[in-house]
Amino acid sequence: MIRDLFIHICIMLASCFLGGMFFKNPHIIERFKERVLLGLLTGIFGVILMQFSIQIDENVIIDLRQIAIIVAAIYGGFLSSVCSSLVISVGRFLIGYNFNISSVLVVTIIIGILMGIISKLRITRKRKWLIMVMLSTFIFSLLLYSRVNHLPHYPHIIVLNWFFSLIGGFIAYQSVEYIRKSAYLSYEHKRQASTDFLTGLKNPREFDSLLSETLAHSNSKSRNLSLLYLDVDYFKQINDTYGHPAGDFVLKELAKILKESVRGNDLIFRNGGEEFAVLLLDTSTLQSNYIAERIRKKVEGHKFILGQEIIIKVTISVGVVTKTESAITPTELIKWADRALYIAKNRGRNQIYSISNYSNEKFITH
Repeated sequence: MIRDLFIHICIMLASCFLGGMFFKNPHIIERFKERVLLGLLTGIFGVILMQFSIQIDENVIIDLRQIAIIVAAIYGGFLSSVCSSLVISVGRFLIGYNFNISSVLVVTIIIGILMGIISKLRITRKRKWLIMVMLSTFIFSLLLYSRVNHLPHYPHIIVLNWFFSLIGGFIAYQSVEYIRKSAYLSYEHKRQASTDFLTGLKNPREFDSLLSETLAHSNSKSRNLSLLYLDVDYFKQINDTYGHPAGDFVLKELAKILKESVRGNDLIFRNGGEEFAVLLLDTSTLQSNYIAERIRKKVEGHKFILGQEIIIKVTISVGVVTKTESAITPTELIKWADRALYIAKNRGRNQIYSISNYSNEKFITH
């Protein structure tokens, strides 16, 4: 019996670890697909627990399948909980079916529904877990009692069922929470290492990495790639006149405008200070110029409202370079984009300057 319990606990720990690998983003699972996937995985986890049941005596075995349903309910909600209970029921049916099993299948589905309902309560996760463990164990204990009440030692069996359920529930909760918190720290570390703290855009480290990666792919496939260098005009004057908080507000607003102005697969970066970069994938010179001009116009027409209803005008200068058929290195592409931006600023700012044929140093001006 102790050996079976140990195996049960090892299965729970291994399942928690594998679940952490599937769901690396530790935030609450919200998308339909993720909830269904969590239900399927925890259901398989419950089926495995049934296969390695705890032998109480020669006539009685128990398992902790309800722990799998509770995990699904806590982290995936009602849908995950019901999916998990259905998978467990189907798994039990496939293992072997007889008339006595039908009541177990019905109870398993009922527990899935009840755990899903409890998951919607506005209480702490720990309290939800405790309520779910107690309620599911109580329901299974009633079912167990109906099966073993003719045995002289049935109170001993019921007590063991409660003991194993509480121990298993405690270990599962601590394991899942530990793995979840570890995943959260890892997720935050990676996010902060690649994200600009102020705007939420990708940072210079990500710019260097993704530029090299996308440019290598573009060169190998002979596809176009455009790089936009953006700079806020007279940004120092904004900081000097209205203060650094106002400057930060302008940068955050500009980041929003950039996100709204590019396509879903394009990449946006804040390269430091008031400098931004945009990687446009599979774009012609005409397309990249159109996107750059659209960004410039949106910024020019945007109302940057500071405190006390102060509205300031902000403009940007944009340098554009489009890599066409010929290969080019990241350093060269950056050099041409920087040169195009320098020319745009020297020509009066609030404009774009596009380089379309860098190999012959012929420039197209907009």
